[in-house]
Amino acid sequence: MNSTYVIMFSTVSKRSFQAVSKMQSRNARGIAQAAFATNASGDNASSTGKYMFLLAGALLGSGIAVSDCQPEPIQNTKHLSKGIKIFTGRANPALAEEIAKHLDLRLGNITVGRFADGEVNVQVNEHIRGKDVYLVQPTLPPVNESLMELLLMISTMRRASARKITAVIPYYGYARQDRKMQARVPISAADVARLLEAMGVDRVVSVDLHCGQIQGFFRPRVPVDNLEGFTVGVTYFGDMDDLVNPTVVSPDAGGVYRAKQFRDLLARKYGVDSGLAMIIKQRAKANEIDRMDLVGNVQGSDCILVDDMVDTAGTLCKAVDV
Repeated sequence: MNSTYVIMFSTVSKRSFQAVSKMQSRNARGIAQAAFATNASGDNASSTGKYMFLLAGALLGSGIAVSDCQPEPIQNTKHLSKGIKIFTGRANPALAEEIAKHLDLRLGNITVGRFADGEVNVQVNEHIRGKDVYLVQPTLPPVNESLMELLLMISTMRRASARKITAVIPYYGYARQDRKMQARVPISAADVARLLEAMGVDRVVSVDLHCGQIQGFFRPRVPVDNLEGFTVGVTYFGDMDDLVNPTVVSPDAGGVYRAKQFRDLLARKYGVDSGLAMIIKQRAKANEIDRMDLVGNVQGSDCILVDDMVDTAGTLCKAVDV
């Protein structure tokens, strides 16, 4: 293996990014963090034009060619100011501000605070009756607080007679618990879907859901848009002229389809012929990997590790050593 590149989707925590950065001294020439990856620790959370463009296009529903991912100004948005309102909680206000700015809209006036005992307090400070409301709120750590803010904001908008409520959740918390792996455990991703429905959400927009089946946890009356963010990474690597025999690697068996999509788009859009490999990992327990085995040939290749979520970065760091 010549060099290793890492592209991370949906979310990356501060500690995991620090861990991945250390790989530069462990046979990793460069690290490409996806332009739209959000800071899961909540501090200095920010977004770039490409990530914001991806979400802004989804808000408009204008059929934007997301695969191009060029953060150019969206035209003819003045008519939106009367019918659309964008609000945000405390999870990632910088992202919401960038989206609103890109759409030439003003962020809605909302107060999200805490009572003395720690309960979430939501107050909308403007009229929203008959408006299409978009709530930009990734469920970043602390996940439970971010999720409760989102639920109460949805409920508040519904009780205030909003016409339509769309929850924009770039990082969908509890997504890893999408099936029963053993007896007497919850399917938390489905339970979160039920909570959102119960509060009255009309539509959900997310980015690179950990598992596509999460879309089916919502009833048909609540459509779920799962935006594919790997198009940004494809553009990054497609513009590189020094890739040597590239191989796209999935760090686990569940992500093979995502890695294959990445490889296929790289070939279709830029004519880059790359291989495909995957790593089979065995966990001793949550966030602790016991063993990893490589399936495929990466000898003499520049490897591109494609994953949707980074928590402790243990998987990616061990994958580089494999």
